[in-house]
Amino acid sequence: MNVFANASPARSLRRVAVRDLYGVSLSTIDRLVKAGTIRSRRVGCAVLLKAEDCEKAFGWPEDAEVEPSARDLAEMAKLVG
Repeated sequence: MNVFANASPARSLRRVAVRDLYGVSLSTIDRLVKAGTIRSRRVGCAVLLKAEDCEKAFGWPEDAEVEPSARDLAEMAKLVG
């Protein structure tokens, strides 16, 4: 059985994953959990947050704009041509 066959979005995220994904502090996350804006569940020592609530509270994570360096462009030109 292939466990990776179902490529569905995450239903829950760890606090640190939300912090890294949306760029917010853990205290902000905890405050929203306490207020009931983000639903959470404790599983062992991990706190899992509902992904839908995090998207509503923080919006979509912003796409990173990456500019290639001159060195990268030169290496790509060598490979292509």
